[in-house]
Amino acid sequence: MNRLFAILIVVFLSFFVINFSSCKKEEITRKATLTVVDENGSAVGGAKVTVSVNSKYANTYIDPRDPDNLIKEEVKYTSSNGVVEFEFDYDCVLEAKAEKEFYEDGVLIATKKGTATVVFKLDDDFEGKIIIK
Repeated sequence: MNRLFAILIVVFLSFFVINFSSCKKEEITRKATLTVVDENGSAVGGAKVTVSVNSKYANTYIDPRDPDNLIKEEVKYTSSNGVVEFEFDYDCVLEAKAEKEFYEDGVLIATKKGTATVVFKLDDDFEGKIIIK
């Protein structure tokens, strides 16, 4: 009887170890796709886009790996079709700022800017537009 009990315990523990040790928490990455356009709706390539913590929601982004690192900022440039993508691993509310300098004959003639609020939520990608004026 003791031997049967010991065999059952070994079988149960083996089943438990095999089934539950392979469980891994899946990391979810949230993606924001932003399109920068001018006042006429035309795509703006080469625009500088900065995403950072929105001042209204200053404590909404806390990286659990580094709780002292509250502010996140990332800078990218739009492709020729005015599109840029950002990815974050955690829920957060960020502000996206777009800026583009326009030159004529090597002389700066205009700087156009625009902003948008980006919300990263669990299992949810974000698509938005920034109009620069």
